[in-house]
Amino acid sequence: REALVANFTQPAGALAALQNDWYISNWLIPQGDNIDINYTPDNVFQHNDALGIKASGVSCDLLLLFGMTAHARRQYSGSGPVNSGEVYTLREDIRHGTFRMRAVVPTVPGVVFGFFTYISGTQEQDIEFLSSDTDYYQRVHYTNQPGLLDGDVDPNASKTVVVSGADFTAFGEHRIDWLPTSTNYFYNQVQKTSITKNVPNTPSRIILNVWSNGDPLFSKGPPTADAIATIQWVQLYFNSTSLDEAAFRTACTAAGNTLPIFNHIRNTKTAATSSAAEMRRVIPITIQPAVTNGAPNIRPEVCVEPGSGRNWSEKSRFECLRRKYAMTISRPASTAYKIPTRKAKGIRGGER
Repeated sequence: REALVANFTQPAGALAALQNDWYISNWLIPQGDNIDINYTPDNVFQHNDALGIKASGVSCDLLLLFGMTAHARRQYSGSGPVNSGEVYTLREDIRHGTFRMRAVVPTVPGVVFGFFTYISGTQEQDIEFLSSDTDYYQRVHYTNQPGLLDGDVDPNASKTVVVSGADFTAFGEHRIDWLPTSTNYFYNQVQKTSITKNVPNTPSRIILNVWSNGDPLFSKGPPTADAIATIQWVQLYFNSTSLDEAAFRTACTAAGNTLPIFNHIRNTKTAATSSAAEMRRVIPITIQPAVTNGAPNIRPEVCVEPGSGRNWSEKSRFECLRRKYAMTISRPASTAYKIPTRKAKGIRGGER
């Protein structure tokens, strides 16, 4: 029913694409025996005609001086954090949908690059890339948190997949489909795994970040040079707790302008390899109510401008209705511009 589409290759620039729908994190997160994480706006930036998110390289002299024992990590933590980067949606009312990014992973060892839904440590769905993995360019970690059971990795909640022949250092599409009873994970439109344990049921945010805390069992590092993830676009198509299906259909029908479109989960044509012009043609036929009665909806509708047939869903149908038909559809005050309190991911994907 709703969508947020951020095209970071637009002429106005990557940061402009964040302005209306995303926060850039700015906070320090203590990490105990590991190195503190400092999310700073400086680490979210225009990079190679796209969005760059990075964890900053630290001095080799400091690493040699302190080593990487637990005591050394405490010493380094006291000397300064690892500057890291993160963006997340203003909205935290997202529940069920399909969430996609087209990105290149960091190549400098010692960081985690994450794309995930989040509202708490037990309501979270992760795609993560660990740049210290020897095959980081084709290994991806999928987790429905909590990913640990009795201190060990829970094989029913956490799946590590090596995608043979893949090259994550080239642009590719990574995707989470959040359904009521399963989370399906994709790479370049091919499903890689499905997890039915710990499927969230709580409205959430979407987050992208690059970070390191020197944890020898997870992020490793910290990096000795800037470790940068490059993102060309993020496409979020979802249901929300702010606009239910009945309200949307009533409003769209009252406006007198609806147009049937194809279900975008089942549509094999996506914007993943399209030009900007082609993307504008593809996106309108792919926006849809993500889930209805527990299954993908095959007969969604989208608003069009009166008399022209021109599609206004590139921003989202929520914006189409709000802007074109002067509807008042507002978020609850408790969710508007609210900065969540959370900890950074710790050992093997622990609670933030």
